[in-house]
Amino acid sequence: MHASLLAFSFAIVPIYTISPEPLSVSGMQLGDIDGDGEVDVVLAHGGNPLLYGVSVLLNRGSGALSQPRSYRISDNSGMGLRIADFNEDQHLDLTVMTRGADGMRSLDVLLGQGEEGFGAPQLVAPNEKVNGVEVGDWNADGHRDIAVGSSSVEGDAPLVLLFGRGDGTFAPPVEHRGEYTLRNLAAGDMNGDGAVDIVAEMYEAPDEGVAVWSVAVFLNDGTGRLAAPPLRHPVPWKYWKDLELLDANRDGRLDVALIPSYENEIAVLRGEGDGKLGEVTRHATGRGPVSLAVGDVDRDGFPDLVTANAEDKTLSVILLGAPGSPPKHWELPLGDTPAAVALGNMDGNAGLEIVSAGETGRITVIGLREP
Repeated sequence: MHASLLAFSFAIVPIYTISPEPLSVSGMQLGDIDGDGEVDVVLAHGGNPLLYGVSVLLNRGSGALSQPRSYRISDNSGMGLRIADFNEDQHLDLTVMTRGADGMRSLDVLLGQGEEGFGAPQLVAPNEKVNGVEVGDWNADGHRDIAVGSSSVEGDAPLVLLFGRGDGTFAPPVEHRGEYTLRNLAAGDMNGDGAVDIVAEMYEAPDEGVAVWSVAVFLNDGTGRLAAPPLRHPVPWKYWKDLELLDANRDGRLDVALIPSYENEIAVLRGEGDGKLGEVTRHATGRGPVSLAVGDVDRDGFPDLVTANAEDKTLSVILLGAPGSPPKHWELPLGDTPAAVALGNMDGNAGLEIVSAGETGRITVIGLREP
C-alpha cells in the first residue's frame, strides 16, 4: 500500500472542460502563451472540427482557466507538441506533430502572436513518419532548434535536426541515418560537457533476429554534430509511453525515466555522467500509466515523478528524496481517463501544481497544500 504524503495533502481545485464534444487528447504543454505572466495550458488533440488540433486555455490567475480557443494545423489531428520562441519576438510558438486520415505524421510550426493567439501553420517536417519531437539549441548559436525522430523505413533518416535561424524559419534539414526508429525524444547534457544531447527510445528490427529496444544517447560536440553511432543501452521493455530526464539522486548527472508499456511502473536508469546508463530503479504506479511529468512537487530540492494512469483513472505521485530514503507514494482519483500530465506554477504561489488533461479534454489542476 502506498504511503501518505505525511506533512502534506493534495487539494483539487476547479475542473474546466475544453469542449462539450469529445476530443482525443494526445499531448499537453504549459507556457505563458499570451504574455501576462500566468502559465497557460496547450493541448494537442483530434481535430474538432477537422484541422483544429491545438487548443489553448488561458490562465486567468490563481489557476482559473478560460474557455479553450482552437487553432488550425495542417492535418487532421495534433499528436504531441513542444513550446519555444522560434522567432525571438518574446511570444511563445508551437511545434506540433500532426496525423492525417491516412495515418501519415508530419510536423507544423505555429508562430505565436501573444494575445492574438497563433498564426497559420507552417509545415516543417522532413518526412511523413514523424514519431517524436524535441526542442533545444544544439549548435549553441542562441536560436531554438528542432529534433525530429522518425523511422528509417523507405530510406528516411530516423533523426533530423532543423537548426533555427531565429526568425521562425529553419536551415535545410541535417540528417542522421541508421536502420532504426526513434520515439520519445528528450534533450539534456548527458556527459557533462555543457552541450545539449539527445535521448530517445530506439527500436531496431533486423531482417533476421529479435527486435531490440534501447535508450539511445546521441552525444553532441557543442556545434550540432552528433556522435555516430549513438550510445545504446538495451532494455527489456517495448513501446514506451513516455520518457523524461531528471537528476533523481542530485549527483549532477542526468538520469532517464521512462514508462514501459504493460508494466504499471516507472523505470529510472541512472546516468553515469559519460552518456552511458547504469542500474535501474523501478517505482510502482497506478494501472495503465500513459504520461510522465518530472518536477519538485513537495519543494524538498529533489525531483518527483507524476504519472497519468488511464486504466484506473488516477494520478500517481512519487516523491523522491535524499539517496537511501524511501520514496513516498500517493494515488489521486480523477473520475475521468487521463491522457497527459504536466507540472507548472498555475496559481502564482510557491511550488508546482499538477495539471491533468483527460482524454475528452477535461483539465484538472491539483495543488499541494499544507494541512
